Amino acid sequence: MKNSISFFLILTICLSALLTGGCKEQQQQTPAPPPPPEVTVANPTVRDVTNYIYFTGYTEARKEIEFRARVEGYLESFSFEPGKLVEKGDLLFNIDAKPFEADVAKAEADLKTREARLKLAEATLKRKESAYKEKAVSELAVLEAKAELSIAQAQILESQAQLTSAKLQLSYTRIYAPESGLISRNLVDNGNLVGAGDKTLLATLVNYDPIYVYFNMDERSLMLFKRHLKEQGINDITRNPVSVELGLGDDSNYPYSGVSDYLDSQVDLSTGTILTRAKFDNKDLYIIPGLFAKIRIPTHVEKDALLVPEIALSSDQRGRYLLGVTADGTVEYKPVEIGALVDGFRVIRKGIIKDDMVVVNGVQRARPGAKVTPKTAQN
Repeated sequence: MKNSISFFLILTICLSALLTGGCKEQQQQTPAPPPPPEVTVANPTVRDVTNYIYFTGYTEARKEIEFRARVEGYLESFSFEPGKLVEKGDLLFNIDAKPFEADVAKAEADLKTREARLKLAEATLKRKESAYKEKAVSELAVLEAKAELSIAQAQILESQAQLTSAKLQLSYTRIYAPESGLISRNLVDNGNLVGAGDKTLLATLVNYDPIYVYFNMDERSLMLFKRHLKEQGINDITRNPVSVELGLGDDSNYPYSGVSDYLDSQVDLSTGTILTRAKFDNKDLYIIPGLFAKIRIPTHVEKDALLVPEIALSSDQRGRYLLGVTADGTVEYKPVEIGALVDGFRVIRKGIIKDDMVVVNGVQRARPGAKVTPKTAQN
């Protein structure tokens, strides 16, 4: 009996030792928890930021001129190279002038004939007035002489007007460039009859230095713009143009500087917008009419604005937010009010201060309330 008790006692002690050793070995094999994830943090950038209002529009030539035949005749020649620059005063088209030269000669001859009749009427009136004093002719004869003189004077005016008209028609046979600019191809070839029944379109000329950009400004932007003008002490942009910037369709920024020099007189009730125009120097004629245009107009400057990289921002149902990191490495949820986007950085108007550490890289590894290992961003 005693031997049985001793055997069970020894067996129990051995089993307990084995179990205890196994648990210790199991505890030693359990891995340590991973360290908090690493994120990159930085303070907001502080600088002055210019705020803009943005629009889209289209470019348009400063002047577009159509050359039309104002008289009927055969086109003798054109004196330009299609698509090239012509200067003010250059001869462009020449219409057969012979019929109009003949009309001028006829009008000049008619004028000389009537001038001779006028002299005769003047002499006749003097002779009859002298004869009337001597009772040699009646008063009626004097009155008739005066009437003939008046008719001759009126005929002189008529002939002068006809001569002026004939010379004007003759001048229309030679068409000159009233402005410098690029001219289109000739729309009518030499030898064709032009001006018969309608004023035949011969070519067009465009002058786009400077070039205009037209765009529509919505009511909210209009009030911002007018408030900006008021702050600048500007009442009339035609006298005090406002600086604007232009970007074309393939531009990522706004490389062209100009001025806004026209604002329409009223808002279009059907669209709720007002037509506005900007003007840009274009001496190399790089910008052509009809292009899509992006416009931005500065409205005011935010002093000491706080900016963070755009990639640091996230959004949820409550709006835009940032993740901050406290001194002990805890992630904080920071709802923010955003402003303008400037060169990849977003202005933050509310929600952070300049000393906050904001997660700028590794946002996906950070969770509000969790711990992280912050690493300061390298400037």
